[in-house]
Amino acid sequence: MNFKMLLLIAMLCLFTCVSSLYAFGSNSEAIKLLQDGLNAYRSKDYDSAIGKLKEAVIVDPKLLPARFWLGMCYYLKGNLEAAEQQWQIVLSKKPNSTETIKWLKRLRAVKAKRKLLPEGYEEALNAYRRGNYEEAKNALQTIVTNYPNFMPAHFWLGVVQMRLGNTEEAIKAFALVLQKKPSSVETMVWLGRLEEEQGRWEEALWWYRGALSINPRHKEALEQYKRLIGNVTAKYKVGLNALAKGDYDRALQELSDIAPKMRWRFDIQFWYARALIANGKYEDAAKLLLDILRYRPNWANAICWLVEAYCGSGQVDEAAYVLATALRSNPTSVELRRKFKQFVKEHKRSVRLWVVRKPSTVPSVLVTLVNSCPEELLVHLGEQEVRLHSGAQHTLELQPSLYRYRAVPHGGVGVTGHVLLLGWHSYVLTFVPSHSGEALTKTYSDLVESFSSLKFVKFTVTNASDCKASVKLNHRYLTLKPKSSITLHIEPGKTSYAVCIHRSANFTPGAMGELILPEWRSLRLTLR
Repeated sequence: MNFKMLLLIAMLCLFTCVSSLYAFGSNSEAIKLLQDGLNAYRSKDYDSAIGKLKEAVIVDPKLLPARFWLGMCYYLKGNLEAAEQQWQIVLSKKPNSTETIKWLKRLRAVKAKRKLLPEGYEEALNAYRRGNYEEAKNALQTIVTNYPNFMPAHFWLGVVQMRLGNTEEAIKAFALVLQKKPSSVETMVWLGRLEEEQGRWEEALWWYRGALSINPRHKEALEQYKRLIGNVTAKYKVGLNALAKGDYDRALQELSDIAPKMRWRFDIQFWYARALIANGKYEDAAKLLLDILRYRPNWANAICWLVEAYCGSGQVDEAAYVLATALRSNPTSVELRRKFKQFVKEHKRSVRLWVVRKPSTVPSVLVTLVNSCPEELLVHLGEQEVRLHSGAQHTLELQPSLYRYRAVPHGGVGVTGHVLLLGWHSYVLTFVPSHSGEALTKTYSDLVESFSSLKFVKFTVTNASDCKASVKLNHRYLTLKPKSSITLHIEPGKTSYAVCIHRSANFTPGAMGELILPEWRSLRLTLR
């Protein structure tokens, strides 16, 4: 037997019961009041229904249907004593009224359950149903203080706090319920409502989905989820259609309604940025696209439109930096290569500056030779030959290996030996006079553990443009000819730079900014 057949049988039984009840009263005025009361009952206006049904009972005390539905209104309002009284009167006149017997059994079961509830709990719920939220809140706070493990009180306290606009307090109450009972579907639904009211639609959908994962047939969770996701989808489609048709104002209006509320839907964020660019709001679009690329750094389409946003706001150097960095990470991207060609055509005379940060293919070693002898020394280290005056020092950049050294004073006897030089280390070879007059060597190799001047960054500046360039690195000033480069060894840390490109008698200011240079690395600064 299917559901429709069961429903039909239940309606016939109810009709038979109510029809039999009508036989006990036939006053036309009372029947009119009964009909008005039933209409109010169907509209869930229980107070008006109680008033009409009371009048019907006064006009015709034998009209049992009026007493039955009056009991129903009392029951739904939480007044169980009054409901029981009306239904007992009906049963005294018609003992075989099945509907009345059924509802009276439910009422008595509820009364038995109430005896186990904390004192004041039902009064708090009745205050909530009447819309007296402050009274309900005070009563529920008393209950949760006296009965901290009674989770229904915490749940309804969260609902009341939400009605009063106390968002944080409501979240705390709901969180406590979920901590004790993680499968509370009703709590998840109310948290979804709260997040939706706060404009966090994505979080609201997450709660609705969580509720449906526990109970896929939960009516309210399903309705709320379908309504909200339908609203998002509708506005999204309207915004895309408006953008495709060139109605940029409408596109911005529709997408701005949902983009702030759906922060993790990167497709919505991307098209919202497109709408901002179409309406000339380049800086807002650039910020939005940068946020997207923090989580999806290889999204070529987003990178291309970030370049467009930077160019629209006049930040050509930033656009060049973004495009060059993206091409370095993904050189085979067709979209990025096409955008690069377009960019070069539109900005032929622009200065584009970027930094290549990568470890050197072969690690370097810095060796400082110090002459502490009273006479001049001729020092051989591997294939390097250095002449050092007394008290002088000289620094060499070598590859890591085992080196043979030899230091010979003028007209004297030298010293020889071997030293092992490890990659990305700094060494000092100090030559001191011996008691016999011969030069001896002392080697230090523990200087890499502290921030000293011996820690270095191999920094190469390349001018790939067709013009002369001036570069300032901290307090150093460099002038580079076209297609030339220079390599420096500078201390690690924060380094400021500024670039000017010279064209004939004039110069064009280029990029400026700061770099963080990690120790023991090889970096390249290229001007194009």
